[in-house]
Amino acid sequence: MVKRRELTEKDRRIGQEIKCSHSVVKYALESVAEIGTYRMRQGRGRKQKLSDADVQHLKILSTSDRRKTTADLQVELNASRSESEKVSRMTISRSLNEQGLNGRVAAKKQLLRAANIQKPLRFPRECKHWTVDDWNKVLWTDESEVFDQGEGIWSTGTDGLAKSEPRLESY
Repeated sequence: MVKRRELTEKDRRIGQEIKCSHSVVKYALESVAEIGTYRMRQGRGRKQKLSDADVQHLKILSTSDRRKTTADLQVELNASRSESEKVSRMTISRSLNEQGLNGRVAAKKQLLRAANIQKPLRFPRECKHWTVDDWNKVLWTDESEVFDQGEGIWSTGTDGLAKSEPRLESY
């Protein structure tokens, strides 16, 4: 823009050539004249609800007890805040995602005691002498629920938790 200004004095013509408004050209050239470079103005978006200290506090809370949900974290964080400074669950979720903590569902395994391990093996051992015709009469189903659907927890994704939904695994 500076080179073009030297060639033509009209900000409107420069704006038309580089496809921007003449006021952008004017303010950019004034900035170059004052400080020697063109610097973008600082953003004017909404101020963040959580300070850096709040984000660190949330990260410590969620990593100290990995089973805490966003609702639990929200209650703890909002306990010391006024009514106008309350933080939503989505804000907490978003800030934890930015810190590298993602919501995961932990896979829950069945309790395997000695008796539970022996039960599935008892029937085949008792029926070891059966013929093929006897085995064809058996109806094989596996409709038991192995995993329970619970609430999600916060995790980095590298600590052995399921990546999305819990999977049913056959034993």
